[in-house]
Amino acid sequence: LAEFYLNKSANYCFSPAHYSLGYLYYLQGDLISAKKWFISAKELGDNLAAHLLGTIYKNEKETEKMMENLLFAESNGFTPSITELGVIYYDGTLVEKDLQKAFEYFERAALKNDPLAQNNLGWMYEHGEGTERNIEKAEYWYRIASENGFELATKNLNKLNNTSENKISF
Repeated sequence: LAEFYLNKSANYCFSPAHYSLGYLYYLQGDLISAKKWFISAKELGDNLAAHLLGTIYKNEKETEKMMENLLFAESNGFTPSITELGVIYYDGTLVEKDLQKAFEYFERAALKNDPLAQNNLGWMYEHGEGTERNIEKAEYWYRIASENGFELATKNLNKLNNTSENKISF
């Protein structure tokens, strides 16, 4: 029944209907239909559809299509895509590893209050990856991510504080 009404709405170029149909097919495992509707929603300006297309293409190891869709959503300020691009450049599996680009993406998303990006930015500051090592900034970003409910950040913050305290005491 939902599919019937979504199809009806989609006939009027209603972007949320296109996205919702794509998501419905995505949940059913019909990626061909899901991609068709996500592409249609993206053409109507839907950033979430573009992000999910990027995710599907990432899983399919279709790097060019993955980047096209993530960059579309990122160019419109869609925070999950900004963070995902940071992950992709940090990981370096599907694109050439670039820690400076990863840092820049994580920083942009962290400033938009994304807890994963905040944690990852803390990690990069702690380890001097893509930026100069800065324990104070690492602690700051871990704390913000932790306050935003990101459990790994809490663990990273505790570990950082224990390590810092061990280094201070002689």
